[in-house]
This record gives sequence, structure tokens and C-alpha cells, in this order.
Amino acid sequence: MTIKETEAPGQPGYVNLTLDIDRSGKTKVRNIYFEGNSSLTDYQLRMAMGKTNEGFALSRGRGLSSLLKIFKQKKFVDADYKEDLQNLIKRYQAAGYRDAELVSDSIVPVPGTRKVDIYLKVNEGQKYYIKDIRFVGNTKYPSELLSQLLAIRPGDVYDQKRLENRLSVDEDAVSNLYYNNGYIFAGVDPVETNIVGDSVSLEVRVTEGPQATIDKVKIRGNDIVYEDVVRRELYTKPGVLFSKEDLMNSFRILNQLGHFDAEKSVPKPVPNPQSGTVDIEYDLTPKSNDQLNLSIGWSQTGIIGSIGFTFTNFSIQNLFRPSMYKGIIPQGDGQKLSINGQTNARYYNQISVSFSDPWFGGKRPNLLSVSAFYSRMTAIDQRYYSGQARNYYGSGHYNPYYSGYGYGGYGNYYDQTRQAQSSLYEDPTTRISRSASSV
Repeated sequence: MTIKETEAPGQPGYVNLTLDIDRSGKTKVRNIYFEGNSSLTDYQLRMAMGKTNEGFALSRGRGLSSLLKIFKQKKFVDADYKEDLQNLIKRYQAAGYRDAELVSDSIVPVPGTRKVDIYLKVNEGQKYYIKDIRFVGNTKYPSELLSQLLAIRPGDVYDQKRLENRLSVDEDAVSNLYYNNGYIFAGVDPVETNIVGDSVSLEVRVTEGPQATIDKVKIRGNDIVYEDVVRRELYTKPGVLFSKEDLMNSFRILNQLGHFDAEKSVPKPVPNPQSGTVDIEYDLTPKSNDQLNLSIGWSQTGIIGSIGFTFTNFSIQNLFRPSMYKGIIPQGDGQKLSINGQTNARYYNQISVSFSDPWFGGKRPNLLSVSAFYSRMTAIDQRYYSGQARNYYGSGHYNPYYSGYGYGGYGNYYDQTRQAQSSLYEDPTTRISRSASSV
């Protein structure tokens, strides 16, 4: 960017500024310099900055980080840079430095290039450890059980990220014990109650609330399968206790169907504190999962081609109802129909059809699978392979009556063995006389 200053016509004391911005180039990071860090190395801090990366270099101990980030972005993005500054502090907090702070940061352009150097100064503070942890407000589950799930003991490093994960994020977190048993209104909040020297006392305050049952299960955005095909897969049903585990299992099974975009079809619980219930909303984004396979190859009989269609959302009950078709086939029941064909035109033709229904009968997941195939081989093809076999066997490549372990080969083996043994024990004078007579 260049700035051009010109006098404003007819306005004494005023100037016009013209900013010339060149958007064709990208600013990259040349070097990142750290100051004030002694507990964490430059390498550890570089790795904490996931999106703000230096150019490849082997100097200043950057060899390993440069190799690990060789395919990461090297351009400078202001939003990513600010996020990485927060990541630096989180990295210190994970190591027990709860008071760590960023004193200053500077971005200095490198003259004559589209690169910048970054200077970061940190104040680490001291390292903290956990003195004790106490649970309050819990009546449904004993503190011993909650402490066992938390898996953080007195004397451990005060890792705030790990504490958050063990309370709320991990699959076996403390809060999930409540969420999986209907306590969707429960809250688990850690509070620092006392800090003496390098020791921190924690109090985990639990708000349990009532158990919630599922009131309504709402399915939106689905226009590709019948709604009962979706509902039969769900663990979350009206009238049962809410369970986060059931919610995630339902989400996983819907993704396995292949009819919805997993990244855009995340379920959402909607609590109703007044009634003590919860609604589950599934906002689904359909996607096509049908397949078309084409292949071509070459064999001794010529070119072989194959084609295959797989319809993963077939509906056999609507096969004779053209008004229910979506496209060229009936769809909506989540059944699978595959049609495959292979041919080389003159000699060989094969067609196979398979059908499967994962919920045969519609009441429980009973898999029904049916398949059929038709194959035709012409006389020309048979003569071709017969001629090839005669040429192979007649050329001496394979002879089962030749010595070895083929059928009929054991006799020659035993004859040769007996002949060798008889010659071994034969009288030497007899051998000499026989040799003389033969001469």
C-alpha cells in the first residue's frame, strides 16, 4: 500500500490522501521472536500458534517446527493472528501458569518485501498446583463418584483446559453423568476459593435441577426419505428421559444412512424449564448417495466393459406407482437396489441384481437381502478357451504323469528310488563284469 498526498484545490490547509492498495500480493510471516519465556521453549510457543506460521528455515532452532508446519499457511491474517495470541495464553494456562499474560506484540514490515517480523513479549508468572477439590450441591451422586470421574487429584498441575474438558467436554465428563440420566438443566461450575502461594483450592458447584423427559422430536429439512425411515433410527423418542448419549448415537446412525450431510445436520436439544421437558430438533440437510460405476478392461477375448447402478434410497412398495417416483425410480424407504452388467459383446454377458431392506417388516431392524444373476457364454467363447487349454496342456507345460507329486507321478518316484537302492548294495565285482561285458 502506498499513500500519495496532494493539496486540496481551493481549500488552503487541506490535503487529499490517495491510498493505492495492491491486492495481488499476500503478506507473509518471516520470523516470530519471543521474549520473556523461560518455562516454555520457542518451539512450544510456535506450535501453539496454529495459524500464524513462519517461513521454512532451519536456523534459530526452527528446523522441527518448520518441518511439522511445512504445509501450513504462511500468510499473515489479522483474525488468525489475534486468535493465536489467545492460544499462547491458553498454552501457558495448560502448563499451570494461570497468571501468564502477553505484555506486548509488534508487527514490523521487512523493507523491500511482502513479509513481516513479529515480536512477542510474555510474562509467564508462577506455576500453580491444585491443593484440593470439593464438590458442593450434589445430591443425586456422591462426591466420591464425581471425583473419580473428574480424575484430577491434589498435587496435579493446575491445568485449566484439562479441568474444563473433564467437567464438560469429554465423553465421560462429570456433566455427562447428569445429562445421560435426564438432568439436562444441570450445571457444573468450578470456582477458585483460595490461593496460597502456588496452591489453588477449587470448589465445583453442582446445580442438578429436575430430570427432563422428551416432549417433541421435530424433523426439519428432510425431503428425500419418508419421515418414519428417520424416526425408526432414533433413540430419542417422546416420553423417555433425555440422554445426551442417546442424542449422539441418533446423530451417528443418521450419518451412517448416507442420506444427510453430517456437517450440517447436527441435532439440537431445546429445554423447556417451565414444563420440565425438552424438545429435540433435527435440522437435516439431504444429500444424494446413489452410485454409478463404469469400467473398461482388456482380456484375451478382447475388450470387457461393465456398468453398475446402486440406489440407496429405493422404495419397492412404490414400484408400480409412477406418481410416487422421484426421478426415474421410486425412492423414500431407504432400501438398496444394485444393478450390474458386464459384457465383451461377442463372447460373454452377465447381469446381476441385488436388493436389500434393513427394516424388513417395518417394526424392527431385520435385514432382508435377495440377489439374482444371469450369465451367458457363447460357443465361440467355449471353443476359444478349449483351444487355449489344449495348447497349454499339449505344449508340455503341465504333465500330471511326469515325475513329481501329480497323479501317476508316484510310481516313477518309487521306481527311481528302488533302482538307486539296488545299485547301492550291488557287489562291486558284479558291476565291473557287467561293465566289461557291455564294452
